[in-house]
Amino acid sequence: MHRPHFLAELKISMADFVDPRAKIAFFAILEKWKKQEPVDLVTIGQTMPKEISWLAKICGTPPSQLCTAEHYATQITEQARKRRIVAGAQIITQRAKMFEADDLLDDLINLYRTEIGTGDKDYAIMPVLSRFAARQQENRERGFYGLGTGFGFLDRHNLTFVPGHMWVIGALPGTGKTNTLIHFLANTDHRTLVFSTEMTEEQLVARYLANRTGVDAKVILSGGMLPKHHEQVEREKAVMAGKTLEIVDDVKDVSELERIVRLENMRGGVDVVFIDYIQHLRIYGKKSKYEQAAAISHVIQDLAKTCRCTIVCFSQVTLGSKKEYQGDPQYKGAGEFAEDCDVGARLMSNPEMPGYIQWATEKNRHGVRPVQMLAYRDGYTRLEEIAHEKNRPTER
Repeated sequence: MHRPHFLAELKISMADFVDPRAKIAFFAILEKWKKQEPVDLVTIGQTMPKEISWLAKICGTPPSQLCTAEHYATQITEQARKRRIVAGAQIITQRAKMFEADDLLDDLINLYRTEIGTGDKDYAIMPVLSRFAARQQENRERGFYGLGTGFGFLDRHNLTFVPGHMWVIGALPGTGKTNTLIHFLANTDHRTLVFSTEMTEEQLVARYLANRTGVDAKVILSGGMLPKHHEQVEREKAVMAGKTLEIVDDVKDVSELERIVRLENMRGGVDVVFIDYIQHLRIYGKKSKYEQAAAISHVIQDLAKTCRCTIVCFSQVTLGSKKEYQGDPQYKGAGEFAEDCDVGARLMSNPEMPGYIQWATEKNRHGVRPVQMLAYRDGYTRLEEIAHEKNRPTER
């Protein structure tokens, strides 16, 4: 009542109050304010005469000069959120006697989604600029924007793993998608989730170890290595064990993928999610392949933003995309993949240059689009950048 003109700026509702008298008072103040009528002890007291003594008491306590209306509103909404979270957790605890663990996890994630969407985020320009300054400071302390990719030519152009960004990397079959994924994994130490819809976990681990040792992945899987190779592989296994890395090879349902990512984000955060590859994903309720692909693209884009991670999707491309760059990336399934992604790239091989592939950045919302030749080394176990490099013009 002391400052009713602040109501338009406060993100608060009746449900945020515990005391029923406070609910009634807030509603009365809000109605008076909407009608541009006087808001004071007399006018509000007329709506709740039985509580006039309580109202007079709280009105007799002037707000601190050090605390703004926004401060009090934040305290109220924060306490309300805590009460909802505790109540939700209690309900989940009660359901534990009757439901499976996966059902309880779904309930937990739904509670998380609800509360993430009901925070007190202020969208006015001053708070936006304040959050922007905080991101600037984080990047200044870290020394770069986003997280390193493990590819020097990308990092040099600030084409890094930025929270909230969606990447799509397309290639024809056998053109280096998995080798590129392995390069990312082997040359970074981020909190990482890998969804492999094609290869098994042991195949991916073998490819990773091959990248680090130069020993053929099939030889590693067979277990029949020379003693010196065995020692190398065991050393790299120990290094791999120290990474914050999870490999999921039995999920193709998008809702389950989303559940796992959100759960990991709740547990401690995730920096980068790799999906190899998106054409194998499925989403219920969509009949045509186009509807499937469009819906999947939108879910992944939203997931990257809300979990503040980078999601890198490997994709098949249409057969007509063998030619040089001619416009938007031609990812198989739906144009939404190209439209939604922040970074779109294509891997291309040339029969006249065996042992080499070309990385072509076909879309970058935020900067240059580098093109880089990559060479296979050590019996096709790893990729290496070679001297040739050029940039596409910056998108406008």
